[in-house]
Amino acid sequence: MNNYTRILLFTCIALSLYPIITASSRCFSSDDCSSRSISDDCDDPCTHCRGPVTTFFRPRSITTDLTYRNASTFYQRYHEAPNALPQASCPLPTAPHAFFTYSSTYLYQANRRATCIGLGFLGSNPLIVAEQAGDVNALHLGLGSKQPAGFISTVRLSPKRKVFAWMPQFHFNLDCLCTGLWLDFAGAVVQARHEVCLDEKVAVPGEINGLKNVQQAFDALKIFPKDRKQTGLDDLEVRIGYDYSNCGINHIGAYLLGSIPTGERRDNSRWFQPLVGSRHGGIGGGFTADYTFWQNDATRSECVLMTELKYQYKLRAHDQRMFDLK
Repeated sequence: MNNYTRILLFTCIALSLYPIITASSRCFSSDDCSSRSISDDCDDPCTHCRGPVTTFFRPRSITTDLTYRNASTFYQRYHEAPNALPQASCPLPTAPHAFFTYSSTYLYQANRRATCIGLGFLGSNPLIVAEQAGDVNALHLGLGSKQPAGFISTVRLSPKRKVFAWMPQFHFNLDCLCTGLWLDFAGAVVQARHEVCLDEKVAVPGEINGLKNVQQAFDALKIFPKDRKQTGLDDLEVRIGYDYSNCGINHIGAYLLGSIPTGERRDNSRWFQPLVGSRHGGIGGGFTADYTFWQNDATRSECVLMTELKYQYKLRAHDQRMFDLK
């Protein structure tokens, strides 16, 4: 298979499942947006709601994301040329290392629509903080002014999350126990970097306790996290599977999986902390298959449809969350 064909195949697989990072949030009010989930679309009518907001930011796991795993190893396991690297699922007598194969990749992630994520923390973005007719009463933050209109400020949050990761995968061919049996293991070393990116325009500055604006009030209340980056191990995933067709140009198989949590217990009273891993294990299973539509041995090219379906049930665990109430 030439390099151009391989890159095209990997690109199609990667685009089929585009990973995103989302913030789970919900708004409540007396208008039509009542009890509707805020979507990533900033034009959604729910973005205009005013009311209490409950928010918990949960980053998506890298090791359980099929986009990254399949783009790195799916094709090589079942379609690598015999005169190239040994195939994990079809070992040759002359390939002594086929029992174990290893791959790794570097990853970079960045969130989109930062303003919409900020909406989850404030309930409105931008937000009016004022002593009179504001989204949030300035006195609750310790802000006040002797001016007739009182303290007035407009605040906008645009949180940004960047992730740098290294993900290794280990695959074991267990044909020695049962033809078609395999075991694999994946993990990721992740560094998450967060920036709150608060933008504020003060119309009437504060005059109480030396606090002039919302930024200073938030700092005094210790709302933002001390550390802006966190390095750790993402949740681990172990799979054991069986391939019904091992060495042909087509393949079908199934597997069972288990997810091992690696997240630490954190103080969720701080906004937008950089989190790595979770505190919830998981169990599940999946189905893999591929079909070769066309193959040319002379040019070492082929057209292959590869797919995978996966289900995971996350187990319960104690987790602290923060409730923002006006």
